Amino acid sequence: MSEQIEPNQDEERMPKDDVASKATLDDLLCQPLGEDKLRPEWYDQEPVMVKRVGDTSYEMWATGTFGTTSPDGDRFKGHDSAHDWLIERNVTDDQGLVSVLRNEGDWYSDMNRWFELIVYKVVRKNGIDHMHELYSGDEIYDEFDAEVFVDMINNAIERDAEEEE
Repeated sequence: MSEQIEPNQDEERMPKDDVASKATLDDLLCQPLGEDKLRPEWYDQEPVMVKRVGDTSYEMWATGTFGTTSPDGDRFKGHDSAHDWLIERNVTDDQGLVSVLRNEGDWYSDMNRWFELIVYKVVRKNGIDHMHELYSGDEIYDEFDAEVFVDMINNAIERDAEEEE
């Protein structure tokens, strides 16, 4: 791992697992909103999958800022879900959202969101977990794919275990 964060006297040590466990679909925090709503713009900015191994947390995040202006001049810019705002403007699925992102039909989009692996060192201090980012993945995804997310997390767990040996 790239950065070592050592606890001070006030911090509690997290238990270290002897064997790194594998992520599974049971580690999903949310389910896809449906086959037609897989893009991250439909989801709040938060982890959609988390696997904790000792004091390390492997998290797939829906992240980024979505910014777009509708043909009638209404503007949306935010980190969280654009679900309700899009539905109110008759954008009801990924096909319509992709048209918005491509600036079709007098839409203007200047920012989009993505899914990304972020790995944290968890330090407990006074009973509160503090998350210190260690690294983020090399790849970003523009669609919710739970099986790909499981593989990404498991690959990161394996790499980190190899580096510790």
